[in-house]
Formats: sequence, structure tokens, C-alpha cells
Amino acid sequence: WSNEMLIVDENENVSFLGVIPYLFGTSEGLKLSYAGDVGDLPKLFDQPGTDELFFVSLNMTDAEEIAGSTSGERTSVVITGFDLGNETKFSQLELEFIDWMDDKAKAGLYDVSVRDIKTSIIESSESASENVAGFFLVFGSFTVVAGILLVINIFVMLAEERKSSMGMLRALGMQRPEMRAMFVFEGSLLSIISSAIGSLVGIFVAFLISLGFKITFSSLNSDFVFYWSYSSLIAGFAIGFIITWVTLWLTSWRNSRLNVVAALRDLPTNNNSTFSWLWILVSLGLFSGSIFFGILLFILDSESEMLHASWMMVGYLTILGTMPILGILLHYFVKPRFKIFNFNFSRDSILPKVLMTICAVSLLLWTSIPESIDTVRGSYEETRYSFIPLGIFSVAAGVLILTSIAPMIARILGRSGILVKQFGPVISTALAYPLSKPLRSSLVVGMFSLTIFSVVVLAGFSAQFETYSNSFVDDAQGEFELLGTGSLERPLDLESDVENWPWPENHSGNEFDAISLLHFNYVRISDQVDEQSTYKELKNNASRYYIRGIDENFANHGGLPLVAWDESLAKSEKEIWQLVSENEIFVIVDSAFAMTYNMDENENGIQLGDVLVLHNYNNMAIEKEVIVVGVLKEGSLLSLGGIFAQDDLAIQYFGAEPTRIMFSIPDDKTIDEMKDLSKELETSFVDYGMQVYVIEEEVIEIQSLIFAIFSIFKAFLALGLIVGIAGLGVVTMRSVSERQHQTGVLRALGFEKRMILFGYLLELTWISLLGMINGVLIAILFHYQLYRVFWSEQGAIFTMPWAEISLFVFGAFLLVLLFTALPIRKASQIHPAEALRQIV
Repeated sequence: WSNEMLIVDENENVSFLGVIPYLFGTSEGLKLSYAGDVGDLPKLFDQPGTDELFFVSLNMTDAEEIAGSTSGERTSVVITGFDLGNETKFSQLELEFIDWMDDKAKAGLYDVSVRDIKTSIIESSESASENVAGFFLVFGSFTVVAGILLVINIFVMLAEERKSSMGMLRALGMQRPEMRAMFVFEGSLLSIISSAIGSLVGIFVAFLISLGFKITFSSLNSDFVFYWSYSSLIAGFAIGFIITWVTLWLTSWRNSRLNVVAALRDLPTNNNSTFSWLWILVSLGLFSGSIFFGILLFILDSESEMLHASWMMVGYLTILGTMPILGILLHYFVKPRFKIFNFNFSRDSILPKVLMTICAVSLLLWTSIPESIDTVRGSYEETRYSFIPLGIFSVAAGVLILTSIAPMIARILGRSGILVKQFGPVISTALAYPLSKPLRSSLVVGMFSLTIFSVVVLAGFSAQFETYSNSFVDDAQGEFELLGTGSLERPLDLESDVENWPWPENHSGNEFDAISLLHFNYVRISDQVDEQSTYKELKNNASRYYIRGIDENFANHGGLPLVAWDESLAKSEKEIWQLVSENEIFVIVDSAFAMTYNMDENENGIQLGDVLVLHNYNNMAIEKEVIVVGVLKEGSLLSLGGIFAQDDLAIQYFGAEPTRIMFSIPDDKTIDEMKDLSKELETSFVDYGMQVYVIEEEVIEIQSLIFAIFSIFKAFLALGLIVGIAGLGVVTMRSVSERQHQTGVLRALGFEKRMILFGYLLELTWISLLGMINGVLIAILFHYQLYRVFWSEQGAIFTMPWAEISLFVFGAFLLVLLFTALPIRKASQIHPAEALRQIV
């Protein structure tokens, strides 16, 4: 047996009676002895309802006797071996096998097809896993970029700390390539160790994530198995090492270009705005990247998920490539000193801020240009991979704007009379250091922005879905609360008189507000009647879906909520349902079918008034033209989906069988009373194999499952945020060590320990809050764009989880204080004499 629903003791006799012999009057079946369980068998594709069947492994002769077939008569043939996973070999076997069947059994006259079942199962599983992996890839990419910024920051700090020794090496004859090689070699050793550790930790994190999925799906009796391979471990190590190594090489290029004299004397680097040939090379590199993504638009398949992302990259890289050229032009055409509205400006100080502002505004404009203006963008569908460049460059634009205006804000705060009176020189002193290191400050702000951005976007999406799905219970049940289910193989063949149904004790049909018996079967769908095509051509060109026949009780009780209906035919939803139940030419379709079925190359799906041709699933010659007059709300898919038509039409034309019963109960019943009633009904109707569900409970369980998955993703992103904060702790430790002499000078000038402590806290608060605020603001704008594209058309209200966002920001700030508490305390304990002592 492959089904555990039937409990049979070993060696117990079981009687089997086939449908055909039963119809011909045979009442006694063939008795067989139960030998054991053979486990689960794979579901055959295109075979509806096999989940509720009992599969039996038995002798072929006995099977022929039970089925009432002649010797050698078969309905299915299973073939294995011959390396049929190879698509070419399978296609060749398919052609030869069909020819052989046609020669031996005239198979061409019947509905015979060959299906690659194992490959279909594998492809279905791979598709599901790729969707989950793609989600982690999209949101994990922000964490990866934040890690890259952290690596750059650390090695820039190391270079500045060793500036004197580097200047001495350069003075002794070391060339820039040799210095770059030294940095890369040193960093490579560290990256090998860190990549190895990171790969092992990644496997552990993957185990925790799989454990979360296993707990989540346990309510559905599904098993989520954790699996890893050495190839994935090696791939993670290699990718991590390559990303780190490339980052090191680019950072070493910057570190090797130091001024020898300034380095020997430990003087600050002169960050002037001198433009050289290097800017031209950077510009050419960015334009080359833009051209590369432009070429991808012509190379990639029209259904590729990378098209929209490639087009966005064309714009982003073009904007970035234009900035160096614009900077060179402004550098040569703007005077070193100029005056605007009686305000004096220096070209070298104002030009970088102007360029950063122009660049940031251009990036944000390119991100938010509507499809009506950018028609190329409108021709490509936004996919999950589009969110990677959209998110990264939006956050980068925010960082550029903050870098431009941060000095002005700091200057205002430093000169505030109230703050100066309260805290003295601590504020201006604390903010002076991050302003003197704009690159390092920008890297930390960007790191925080990316991690906060990803968490807030996911939280916003989760909250928006929660708001949108609040109506799913009403959409799924309408005015009905209980759903009884059967199957095509075992339909609910009940009497027409409800009172004669096998009701539980102390219950009857009169207790319900309404009872509706729905009929179900599969149909084939085409756009128009085609009398010239062959049966095989009709079958190949038709789509497959299912039809539900509704009775008057279902319509008179309001049916299910509709998102749209033909108001020229009916003024209310109830009237349109009654119209469908009384006329066989009208149908109502669910939202999934309406969106995915394309009429005559129309990619907008089905519209009200469209004509469909429904064919009998087993006999394409039986067909019926119907008109779409309504579309169900999306939540109805959680209980009933399909093409809703008149009961008689579904039964007579398409052989629909009764498989669903909708029960409407009085409003005074609680959810617990509904559960008890559903169990009683299930027990009472056991001879019909009917299972009864409380629709509200089932919908809430599905919603809980989705929210649990969102929680797993948020936990994964929160882990990246914690790693970023831990990185800030490392950066703070290096900063305290680097500024030990400066701290000693401040102590010698009269700064007390508490002032040093408060100064470092203020500095960290300034940097971290800038990053958090930027991440939150960009995430809100980004989420609004998602809402405008995906949710506004559904009538959903814009929603942001403000309490959750505040909790994230507050929690992240507390973690910042926690991870930096030790180095800050160490800095406040520095003694002036110890710090000012010069040790060679």
C-alpha cells in the first residue's frame, strides 16, 4: 500500500471490486492478502485527485480480473532506464514509442500521450527551491554589499594607521605595485581564513533556516530536509574569497597612492579636487559596463528575469560614468574662488558636494521614472532581480546626499548656543572626526543603510500583505462558513432532498441558513470555435482548467465576493450570481485564471465580456461558448477556484460530479462550535468520504504559514544587521587605538573622562543614526514604489509597520552601544601622560 489512511493488519484479506464489473452486476470482489507497506508513490501528472486514492501493488493477472479487462489490456505503461533524463534520448524514445503503440494498438485514434514524470517532478522541485533561493539571494545581496563596505573600511583604517611605516617603505624605494602586492598578499591570507570560517558558519545558519522551515511546514504534515554538499561549501568559500580579494585589490590601489612626505610626517591627506586621467579611466569603465548591460538586452531571452535589471543598470552606470566628465568640465570652467549672492565659495570645497548631489538626484530620478515616460522600462517586467540594483543604488543616492549635507548639519549643531552651553566643546569635537574622514564615515553610513533598508523593506512588504490579506477570510467564505470536500473518484452522491442526508444526531438541514452542492470537473479552454482543426490540434491548442457548477442556493445566498462584474447585467453581486445560475451562457472566473489566461495574444488576461469556448475534457467535440461576466476576489482561491457556471451546464456538457458542499450557519456560532460541528459532520458523512473544514480556520492557517516564512527571512536579515553592528565594534576599536594620542591631548586640555565617553557616544550615535535614518527613508520610498506597482491596483491601503520599524531602529542602536561599549570605555580610561608618550 502507498496510503496510510487505511489501517490493515498484515496477512489480512481485503476484497477488491472493480468499477466495470460492479456496473455489470458483479457484487463479490477478489479477495487478496495484505503483505506490507510499499511506501509513497509519486503522483502522476495530469491525473486529478490521486492524492485520495489507495495505490496497490499486486499481480498483473489479479489486476486484470479486478478491472474487468481482457488479457494484455493496459491504460498506462511505465518505462524506466535508458538514460531518459537526457532530453534528446527521451524525445527520440517518445516518437518511436508512439509509432509502436499506433502500429500495435491504433493509439493514434485515442487520447494517448507520453509524459516524462520523473523529470517533471525534479523540475517542479528545482523550481520551488530556486524561488526560495532567489529570495535569499535578493535580500542577501544587500548584506553582501554591506560586508564589502566593511572590508573596505577596515583596510582603509589599517592603511591610515600604518601610514608612517608605509611612507618610510616608499622612501626606501618600494614601488606602488609592490605596496599593492603587499596589501593584497596580507589581505589574501586573512580572506582565506575568514572565507573558510564564513563557509562553515554559513552551513550552520542554513541549518537553522531549514529548521525554521521544518517547524513552519510541520503543520501541513510536510517534511523539510536539511541537505548540503561539499560543492556548495566550496562554492561559498570561493565566492566569498573572490569578492574579498577583488575588494582588497581595489582598496590597495587607493592605499598605495599616498604622499610620501605627508606619510612620513603623519600629516592629513590633502583631499583636493584634482582631476587626472584616472577619472577618465573610471568613466570609460562605467560606460563600458553600461554598454555591456545594453548588449545583454539583445542577447537575453524575451522571458528572462534579468531584462528589467539590465535596463536599470544601463541607466545607473551611465549616470555614474557621466559624473567624472561633468566634474572635469566644472573644474576647468569654474573659477577657484567665486561669489553667489554675496557668499564666497571655494571650487575645491563646493565642487565635490555639487557633484554628489547631482549624482544622487539623478539616481533617484532614474529609479522613480514612471513607465509612461520610460517606455523601454515598461516593456520589461519587474522581477526579484530588479530589486537588487534598485535597492543598492537608491541607498547609495541617500548616502551621497547625507555626505553632502552632513557638514552643514554638524556645523549648525556645533554652533548651537543651547547645546554649547549644556555640553561645552564636546559636540563640535565629537563631530569633527567623522567629518574629517568622509570616506570612512560614508562607508559606515552605507553599511548601516543597506542592512536597515533590507529589513524595513521586508517588514513593510509583510505588513502590506497582512493588510491586503485581512479580507481573505471573507473572500474565501462569503456567507458560507463550512466546506465539505469529496473527489472526482469518490463524488458526494447525495439525495436531492437535504433532509434525507445522514445528519448527525440532534442536527438537521434546517439548522443551516443555506446548503449548496457544487459540481466539479476538468475542462479544456480555447478562444474560439474551430471546426477545421483536427482533434489533436484542438487538444494541443487548448488550455486546461476546471469548472464548478453552482445551484440556486449558492447564488441566492450571495455566492463569493467579486472584484468586478458586468454592471450592465446586474446591479449587485448577488444578482450576477443569480444570473449565472439561471443562464448557461454566463460564467464567473477566479482571479488567477483571469490574470494568467491570454486571449488572442492579449497579455492583459481576461476582461469582462470576453467569450470562452469550453470543451469536454475527454471529448473535444462537446463544446460550449460562454461569456465572462464576473471575476472573483483573490482570496476565494483559498477555498474555491475555477470557472463558475450553471449546474446543468457543468453536468450535461462536461460531466461534472458533486465534490463540494458549502454550509452557511447562523452568526451566533463561535469558531469552536464550528470546529465541533465540522467533526460531527465528517463522522456522519464518513460513508461518502467527505471531509469538512472551517474555512476561516484554514485561511488563517495559510496566512500564518506565510507570515512565518516572512519571519524566517526577517531573522536572516536581522542576522546580517547584527554582523554589521559587530563590524562597527571592530571599526570603533581600531579608531580608538588610532586616536589614542588625540584622546590624550584632549585629556591634557581638561576633558574629563565622562566628556571623552560622551564624545565617543555622540560620534557613534551620529554615524549610526545617519545610516539608520537613510535606510529607513529609502526603504519607505522603495516600499511605496512597490505598493504603487503591485498593491494600489488591488485597492489596498498603503501600510507601514511603524512600531516594528521603531523597534528595529531602537534595537539596532542598543546593539551599537553594546558592541562598542568596551572600546569606548577603554578610550575614556586613557591617561594623558600615557597617551602623549612617544614610543618608537
